[in-house]
Amino acid sequence: MPSHGTITSHSFEPVNEPRDSARENALVEQSKNQINTRQKMSLGWQPDIPTLITRAKMAGLQVDLFTPEVIGMFKIHFEAQEQYLTNSQWLAKLVAWVKREQAHLATRPTVKNQVAQVNPTDDDDSWLDDVRIEVMP
Repeated sequence: MPSHGTITSHSFEPVNEPRDSARENALVEQSKNQINTRQKMSLGWQPDIPTLITRAKMAGLQVDLFTPEVIGMFKIHFEAQEQYLTNSQWLAKLVAWVKREQAHLATRPTVKNQVAQVNPTDDDDSWLDDVRIEVMP
């Protein structure tokens, strides 16, 4: 017992403090509106990095593919269009954009292969295997 004669009690029961439910509801609604607000792409748009990392990993993409240059090209491309999407939709579109670009790059022959196909070396006569000579009467 404290020396001034009061008794102190500690309870682990939940405390029901008065709540400002109107303010809480307004904050929740504001948060929902920010998430669900459709906006036109702008050159100042920046992806939410933690969400982008999660989505990139889910899509099987390396995070380092999302360079400032790639994001910049994405913004330039879509800023010129009249599309209004939520931030979540813009992120999904960015991930799909990078995935499509990676698939496109994987199907293109490399410069080295193109040069070898156009200019075979003197030592390489394998290109003759497909040549047929027909004698005309």
